[in-house]
Amino acid sequence: MNLDAPAPTGKPAEPVTLAGKLIPWHEDRAVFANMPGTDDLFLLLFSDLDRLQATLSRADIPYTDVKRITDVSVFLADLPLTVTDMSRLRIALDARFLDNGHVRFVEIFRTDVA
Repeated sequence: MNLDAPAPTGKPAEPVTLAGKLIPWHEDRAVFANMPGTDDLFLLLFSDLDRLQATLSRADIPYTDVKRITDVSVFLADLPLTVTDMSRLRIALDARFLDNGHVRFVEIFRTDVA
């Protein structure tokens, strides 16, 4: 067990609406991030621009544009076009740094999407 890898906090799953969420882009594709302790890729989504800017600035992740999800079904259908191994893709909503340097986020699963 890798203690640095992202782990559930124990909160129960609840439906999430992706419409209106923001996606950082760099050049012609969505921004993906790595997390310690896992080889998975994390697609970062944010509820507001301030959170997006604060997190990406602290993580030193470059981005050139911000896009908003308007059609959830198109967004979900297009994911396989941007990732070669969908089994390694995880979606992180509102990633933020804690005072201890750890990153907290809500992980989105297809079954959570309303």
